[in-house]
Amino acid sequence: MKLLQYQLELLEPALLTAPGGDPNTDESVDHIPGSVIRGALAHKYRQANMSQADFARLFLDGSTRFFNAYLAHEAERMLPTPAHWQRKKDPQTSDEKEERRVYDLTKQQLSARKSVGGPFMWISNETVYAQRPQHEVAVHNARNREMGRAIPNDTTNRSALFRYRALAARQKFVGYILVKDADAAQMQSLLDGQIWLGGSRSAGYGRSQFTTTQTASTNREIAQPRQVLKAGTPFWVYFTSDAILRDPESGQHGAYLQEQLADLLSGHTLQVLNSYGRFGWVGGFNLHWGLPLPQTWSMLKGSVWQMQSDQDISAADIERIEQRGIGARRAEGFGALLILPMDAWPQQLYTPPYQVSASKQSRSALKFPNLSADSAKMLQQMNERIVIGQLDRQLLAAVNHMNTRGLNRLSNSQVARLQMKAWQEAGKPSEQFKRFRQFIRGTSERKTADDQYRKCRIQGSDFRDWLTTLAGNPETVWELMGLQKIDGKWQRFLLGEKPFEFSTDLAHEYTIRLIAAICDKVAKDRRSK
Repeated sequence: MKLLQYQLELLEPALLTAPGGDPNTDESVDHIPGSVIRGALAHKYRQANMSQADFARLFLDGSTRFFNAYLAHEAERMLPTPAHWQRKKDPQTSDEKEERRVYDLTKQQLSARKSVGGPFMWISNETVYAQRPQHEVAVHNARNREMGRAIPNDTTNRSALFRYRALAARQKFVGYILVKDADAAQMQSLLDGQIWLGGSRSAGYGRSQFTTTQTASTNREIAQPRQVLKAGTPFWVYFTSDAILRDPESGQHGAYLQEQLADLLSGHTLQVLNSYGRFGWVGGFNLHWGLPLPQTWSMLKGSVWQMQSDQDISAADIERIEQRGIGARRAEGFGALLILPMDAWPQQLYTPPYQVSASKQSRSALKFPNLSADSAKMLQQMNERIVIGQLDRQLLAAVNHMNTRGLNRLSNSQVARLQMKAWQEAGKPSEQFKRFRQFIRGTSERKTADDQYRKCRIQGSDFRDWLTTLAGNPETVWELMGLQKIDGKWQRFLLGEKPFEFSTDLAHEYTIRLIAAICDKVAKDRRSK
């Protein structure tokens, strides 16, 4: 068997619909399925009027396997990111390299973890580069076929807006075709020129171009040679495509790798040590029928199983299983797997070093463009709106975290009066809370109010003293709201050269709102009891 390698460039977006999702959105998968490649080449074969006697052998009997085409990296095919590679979600370390470390979950469990990155990867030395394909979204209008246009209130439901999320154009993918030696030249002759992939071709989707084609240096998806796996030694089973697995006895779909692999290794007893991966639905489309294929439950690409056998597994057995594949629909790219020793990947892996972008330079080193008067005014308004939104959220969070149980001594009338006196100061920053502070001092002269205020405490302080201090120095409201000073100022840079500065009028306003919000919380807590 020979492994033909080809590179395919998308000249237009490609719509290769995945099952599920929003009914008004067709969302493409993140690769080019082998079934799509097989269908496109079969159509090209028929158009070329080539020998019909060879057609069944090349495309129908399953002897030729069309592997999925994945993202290209320097003309090489990337592979799915193994599911057992994870990173710490919040590493508590100042070591930049340790933050980038990729962990093998068979060796170390992580309490909080995150993925390595994209669904495809390549490895260079001890660095794993993860990448995801680009998609583009377009909105389309379905037409009523009798009228030839979209019409409002269409009772036939044939006029509607819908959305395509397709693989973006100008991306390159690399795929493989495993073919018999005698058929390699004939198959390779088809890997040239343009082909059309996926759906909605008349709407500007699917046009693609073969850029390179060659016979791979190995008949394996990776360059590593196969080696004997000793009895009792753990090894990896790594799925490089989705796999449709069934129970050999019942035919039920599920995670039946152990049973199916045991059938291919007659006399071996296999043991599953660990398994990492996930399941999902896969589908397809039959152009001849004009109908979608039944959706099937399958193990998704990137899944990894750690297993061991009670007998040696020879390199010939590994080659036979890898070239055959496992499960159903193998000719369409499903069931591709690699059987690898435990040292197939580097013992230590890291994500790429952090790149310091130009935005991380000091502001003195950056030059801000000159703005017109209208643009500068708009920038100032944007900063102000961003800051106000942040302050509103910070105020709510600060009040929710305040312990107001010590204010239960205040009666409902006293709480309402305090809130009213605070709101009366709105719009009067020049008076500097003069009347409000007089009101607070007056509570000590009325026995009923004095008895209540004397027993009230907030944040460990006397409530009356706390209010007097706050009204006397409204700037303290920022500290009470949990803000921190940056470069001696309460506001960080947002957009432009100058930040939106916290004025005394703004402090006056948020002091009133803080007092009013505390009164609201006391009243709400009282009503909930």
